[in-house]
Amino acid sequence: MGWLVNFEESIKELLISLITSMLGELFVMTSDKFSDFTAMIGQTPQTWNPGIYSMVQSLSSTVIVPAANIILTLVVSLELFGMLVERNNMVDIEPAFLVKWIFKAVLASFVASNAWTITMAVFDLSQNIAASASGLLGGTLSPFSQATIDAFVATLETETIGRLVLILLQSVLSWAILFLITVGILVLLIVRMVEIYLTVSIAPIPFAAFYGKEWTGGMGANYLRSLFALGFQGFFIMVCLSIYTTMMQNVLNSTDVVGAMWSYIAYSGVLLFAVGKTDRISKSIFGAH
Repeated sequence: MGWLVNFEESIKELLISLITSMLGELFVMTSDKFSDFTAMIGQTPQTWNPGIYSMVQSLSSTVIVPAANIILTLVVSLELFGMLVERNNMVDIEPAFLVKWIFKAVLASFVASNAWTITMAVFDLSQNIAASASGLLGGTLSPFSQATIDAFVATLETETIGRLVLILLQSVLSWAILFLITVGILVLLIVRMVEIYLTVSIAPIPFAAFYGKEWTGGMGANYLRSLFALGFQGFFIMVCLSIYTTMMQNVLNSTDVVGAMWSYIAYSGVLLFAVGKTDRISKSIFGAH
């Protein structure tokens, strides 16, 4: 019977080694992935993909700007007509009235012509804030200490082989959760950047609509709010990642292997849900729709 006891002990040692190794690598991988996410959030549209940036900029300047000029001309003409009608059917016209109209038209033309620069300034501001926040919030996980690993091993040695197999399956599930969380957040970040490129590509048209609010229904103002909402969504994602890593740091200090893995699974699910809600939260704060 001695050989059977030795065989069971060997199986237990193998299972314990696999579990502790997978847990250690799990948190290291999580920290590495979140560092990559932090770096991606801190990138501006220019640095994220220069090729797409150049293509969208060219499209905006060659296709959208001429269309915006036509819209601006129409809006300015309607604005002039409306102002003249209000002046007692074009009888009571003062020089100051025309000067005011010319000033507004020139300003509207300047804003529409420099729409790309203005939109990039908005994203540069928001991305700089997100990048600065990453250093203050903190987004890395410290590895398991040797004392925690020893405590894990001591706890696992008291378990049966069947129980260790279940714990190993739970650690495999945690790896699967990490994969899903990583893919999910990566997709959300890529979708956000694509949405940014789509939004800025059309910028001259809503900026041209700033001139006549009664004719355009406040399209320009809502567009600007949407820009800020898209830009600061990165900041909110950064906060979510920081909250997650702070909660997970408490898990790293736990000596309960099963509880640590269940906490990892629960916190990871909450993280994916929270990151998915940042778009709605940001738009709600800035009043974009």
